Amino acid sequence: CDEFTALSELVSDSNSMDFLSDLALAAQAGDVELSFPPHKMPTVSEPGSWNLDGDKRFSMEHPLSWNYLDPESPNYEFKQLQRRIYVDRFERWMKQLPTGSPVLDLGGGIGRFSEEWLERGHRLTLCDANEKALALALGHLSLRGGRFDIWHLSAEDLHAFENEQFWAVSALEVFCYLSNPAVGIGEAARVLKPGGLLFASVESSIGSLEPGVDCTPEMASEVLKTTQKRIEGDLWVQYFTEESFRNALETAGFSVETIFGT
Repeated sequence: CDEFTALSELVSDSNSMDFLSDLALAAQAGDVELSFPPHKMPTVSEPGSWNLDGDKRFSMEHPLSWNYLDPESPNYEFKQLQRRIYVDRFERWMKQLPTGSPVLDLGGGIGRFSEEWLERGHRLTLCDANEKALALALGHLSLRGGRFDIWHLSAEDLHAFENEQFWAVSALEVFCYLSNPAVGIGEAARVLKPGGLLFASVESSIGSLEPGVDCTPEMASEVLKTTQKRIEGDLWVQYFTEESFRNALETAGFSVETIFGT
């Protein structure tokens, strides 16, 4: 769809909104194939590419669970809770952003936090390495309205964006899944304006605990020593501590305002 970027600018027109929503539904049904700029597959190296493979496989095996912005999804309430927690933590900084300013949702998936940016009146850019997620995002964001565009880019290579282009970057649960988190953090720093804000979250080793499993002190002690999780072809996570996350951000040139647990 070579005209996608132009069409996404027309979201104030209800007919254009309906068209984009219908186009997204057709893509999800397999009736059309969408191409998002820059119209080529991003390069994602191993082991980070395992997450992309696992995500695509999950989307085919459990489409409703994967589409967690659908109120019928079994994951809908949990993902909405996560969003509310993030907003609660970030609120006082989000209020500092200029009205209508350009923001980037980096690794934004199907648009969970992108919806928040649109509701606040920002000029949104969403990018993700998973083209299937982008088709879902198109549908969800079209229903929200606002000014947005969507790009098929990995977090480690934002070559399509200029230096100092955005007032804010959100990268929620992104850097910890990259083969080289430092590269993604560096790219976020490059595209931010001086004084711009990065809103980011990463996994700690506590996230490796299986839900619903009782954890003894001994188990917790071992978990805290964990630095990564590898399931070849399905999952790669690099765990951060507060100290290691702060160091990674400061190395990229960020001044860290606060780090808190969620």
